[in-house]
Amino acid sequence: MPEIEPQVLRDLVDGIVADVAPKMEEAMPIIPQIRELDQMLMVSVHPTLASAHILASGYMIEMIQGAAECFNALNTALTETAQSWEDSDGAAAQSFK
Repeated sequence: MPEIEPQVLRDLVDGIVADVAPKMEEAMPIIPQIRELDQMLMVSVHPTLASAHILASGYMIEMIQGAAECFNALNTALTETAQSWEDSDGAAAQSFK
């Protein structure tokens, strides 16, 4: 039978919150600045460069937002798994009393 240490899962969540969340929060304010830059590029550079920038920045924005959603879902899943494992252990222990 596999052994899961719920505290290890909770430690993973804490690590994600401590290490990843600040980097995501740091990246989010950059998005409006990139969008403003898109508008300025339209008139100041060659259209192919402006198009490349718009595509790349759009991709980056989606990646940042997608990563944030993924980490939130991962944190939720890890927390729920730890709780479920503890609940299952408690129920199994009760059945042997």
